[in-house]
Amino acid sequence: MGMKRRAMTAAIWSGGDLVFRQGLQFIATLLLARLLVPADFGLVAMAALFIVVANMLVDAGFGVALIQSPAIDHDDESTVFWCNLAIGAALSIALFALAPLVAAFYGLPKLAPLMRFMAATPLLAASSAVHFALLTRKLDFRTQAIAGGIGATAGGIAAIAIALRGGGAWALAALPVLSTGCISAALWALHRWRPALAFRRRSFKRLAGFGGYVLAASILEAFYSRLYTVLIGRRFGPIDVGYYANADNTRMLPLNFLGNMLSRIGLPLLSAAGDNVGLKARGFEHAARAGMLAATLLLLPPIAFPEQVLLLLFGTQWIAAAPLLRILALAGLLYPLHALNLQLLLSAGRSAEYFRIEVWKKVVGVALLFAGIRFGAEGVAWSQVVLSVASLWINASRGGKVIGHGTLRQIGDVWPPLLAVGLAWACAAALDDHRGGWTANLSLRCVAAAAAFSAVNLLLWRPQLRDVARSLREAFGGAKDAQLP
Repeated sequence: MGMKRRAMTAAIWSGGDLVFRQGLQFIATLLLARLLVPADFGLVAMAALFIVVANMLVDAGFGVALIQSPAIDHDDESTVFWCNLAIGAALSIALFALAPLVAAFYGLPKLAPLMRFMAATPLLAASSAVHFALLTRKLDFRTQAIAGGIGATAGGIAAIAIALRGGGAWALAALPVLSTGCISAALWALHRWRPALAFRRRSFKRLAGFGGYVLAASILEAFYSRLYTVLIGRRFGPIDVGYYANADNTRMLPLNFLGNMLSRIGLPLLSAAGDNVGLKARGFEHAARAGMLAATLLLLPPIAFPEQVLLLLFGTQWIAAAPLLRILALAGLLYPLHALNLQLLLSAGRSAEYFRIEVWKKVVGVALLFAGIRFGAEGVAWSQVVLSVASLWINASRGGKVIGHGTLRQIGDVWPPLLAVGLAWACAAALDDHRGGWTANLSLRCVAAAAAFSAVNLLLWRPQLRDVARSLREAFGGAKDAQLP
């Protein structure tokens, strides 16, 4: 099976997993947003910074190393498991002990018990990290989908029950803890892999050499992506953090879906291409076109209609976050290119270079955050737009070298969907007039935006659209009998 067909077939299975799992989580979040207040979301978001960073530390980069390595044995897998478990336990203990200090930093005593409860998450995640890596290596997303569905359902039901009983922020704190625990338990039940009582130094050194850089880069990304909670929370309080966090989570819903697909499928397939530059280049081109088309299509509603999106999803109490949602959605338009260029570096074994460019991006990003906070939460959001543009040049100038496709060539291959979003937004804004009635005006604006988006892509990107459509047909046609490695 060719790389394009293998990628698209795997994308279908992976996409089903992500839609099912993230869809259940999103439904739970929608209900919680209507039962709770922005301050509850802000309070948990402040603790989430430390939990997210700890969850990144749990894997220690070993999961990516297991996926990328040409050959691994049971000793390698067992060594990673015991490392992950030890790190997870240490992190959970550390978070539990640090909770009062974090609460004192924000001046919010009620944050301490919330964070102590959430501190169990790293240990629970560590217990199934190897299962996830091995299933991803085999592109077995069916098992992951079942386990994720069980965890998302159990966690969501429990969180909603807590909210209905007046639990407030405790409902949001319970969601990741219970979901992670149930997912881990389901993976142990569904996946036959079990660790041996073995720890091999050679396995540790070999895998840590590659995974260490990935770990460090992941920690930087996790810390930076949540740094706004420190800046906004310390300066403006939990309500503003809640608005920003919900806007960021809303725009990240489609981007996390795309990013997970690109990383879960891209790394194994690009790594399998080995030194075949032509094969890697073709795989990158197909993935970039499909990814950019999906990203622009999914981000068009929050860009053109942020108030309506928030009203529909979360209710009137979240309308104040509409400007933030629009700006952050603009910052996410280039996300597929960022993700794919990083996967190119990892597939070539350049984890050290991957780490170095992440350091440079985060240095620029932190400087932009501190500049933006002077203008409030919207200033922080605009700093993400500037960083996205700067990061594309950094990522493509490095990752593009693997296949000989630099920044300008990559932009030249995907600019029509970006233009389509801009024109669709302009059409929707030009027709924003309530004199004909709110519903009629919104309908007219939606039709105009959809027509502009479709027309630009059909006129300027017809061959690429045909290529994406052909790949999807081939993948659906071969999904039943595909033999994936």
